[in-house]
Amino acid sequence: MSEKEDNTLNTAKQQIILDAIREGNSLAHACEEANISRHQVYRLRKKDPDFERQYNEALQSQNDIVEDALLESAKDGKVTAQMFWLTNRAPQRWKNKKEMKHNGDVNLTLKDIIEQCEEEKEGKEKIPEQDQD
Repeated sequence: MSEKEDNTLNTAKQQIILDAIREGNSLAHACEEANISRHQVYRLRKKDPDFERQYNEALQSQNDIVEDALLESAKDGKVTAQMFWLTNRAPQRWKNKKEMKHNGDVNLTLKDIIEQCEEEKEGKEKIPEQDQD
């Protein structure tokens, strides 16, 4: 097949690929519909900036479909969907975090900590000596 025929084939199949992706299908499914390989799509994306742009827009349409479904699940009372939505949409208010506060000074070296862990494994408890000023 000549290069010109290959471009014509790709041009004719581009819309099938883009429509299938926009509708929420995988690239594998889109390639089956267009009767081409995924490798051909990868090559076309590298070769044709306009197709690459359109392909990325089609992928964004997929994200929109999933986002809409997630929002509907959250509105239907599905707690996991609500948590996921809030922790990603308003992370400062809804992030999963643990805050630990410590009052006082800890004078432990890494060596002290390792020794304490080893002694605890052996069933002994030893509190490291602290420097006294």
